[in-house]
Amino acid sequence: VEVCSVVYPVTLADSDRAKELVCSGSGVGVRDAMHAAVMLNNEVGLVASFDRGFDRLSQIKRLDLP
Repeated sequence: VEVCSVVYPVTLADSDRAKELVCSGSGVGVRDAMHAAVMLNNEVGLVASFDRGFDRLSQIKRLDLP
């Protein structure tokens, strides 16, 4: 697993997209939606996480950690 060496800022566009994700009825939580929005807006589609909340978003692929 390669760790992303870039830390993206959170923008107003990210907040707007996170709101869309939360309001879409996907069941994703606010924190996961915020992370996902930043990822999607920066064309990052893979996350290594224990958090199964990301599985609710078809645009994000979660790499399950052991």
